[in-house]
Amino acid sequence: MAQDQNSTEYKMHVSIPVVVFVIAQIILFIFLAISLPKLFQSDEITDEDPSRIPMATIDNYNSAIPENYSGNEELIEKTLFQLILRNSPDKDISKSVKATVRENSAKTVYFEEQNIDYYSAIIDIPELEQSYWLYSEYSSSKNNKYIDYSKSYRFFCLDDSQEILYPTFDCKDDFGVNGKYELVSDLVQFFDFNNFSPSYSSERNNSEIKLYPHNYDIDVATKDSYIQQTRDAISSLGVSPDLFTYYVVDLQDINYSYPPR
Repeated sequence: MAQDQNSTEYKMHVSIPVVVFVIAQIILFIFLAISLPKLFQSDEITDEDPSRIPMATIDNYNSAIPENYSGNEELIEKTLFQLILRNSPDKDISKSVKATVRENSAKTVYFEEQNIDYYSAIIDIPELEQSYWLYSEYSSSKNNKYIDYSKSYRFFCLDDSQEILYPTFDCKDDFGVNGKYELVSDLVQFFDFNNFSPSYSSERNNSEIKLYPHNYDIDVATKDSYIQQTRDAISSLGVSPDLFTYYVVDLQDINYSYPPR
């Protein structure tokens, strides 16, 4: 009887360390299974592993855009990240960057006849102390003929008319002021002005916008009101109206010839 009791105690003493050892081996095996692939993983980032590709994420983008927005958020964020890389030659951008739409910077315009929605906003990247201005055109109609989809969205550096939070940021973009001339040239004609029509082409290599009254018998105050309406329209796009000069065309400016030259 005593012998059986001793045997039982021996088995209990032996089994506990064995169980602990087995559990430890299982934990070690799991740890190695997780760690070894990462240990031998190449530092090179490729498209085969999208989870490791750094990117820019605009945190509050969905809450800052209109409900009917149909622009491509993924392409916009990819373009933003490429611009961030170009403007950060002295920084190690090896992880994703968090951006945000600046509060009260968003502007929207709807051109009813053309069925074009327009959105613009300032995008801030606090961790890098960078800011950019974004515009985006989109439509509920597929392949809208009034939208040039090769430039349906673009990023610009901020100009002096916009609040610059990071004055030491030496920003460079692809388009400069000529890109804003082009944007206004495309869209100013779509605004619905009751008593005059604007005419502007960025191909003229100048900044003058001509305003053609529907009735040329107008006074100076009326001309000034036409200029102010045009300035307000350009400002609604998020572009500084001070980039342009304005000229209200008089009757004596109209030259008629036949046949046309």
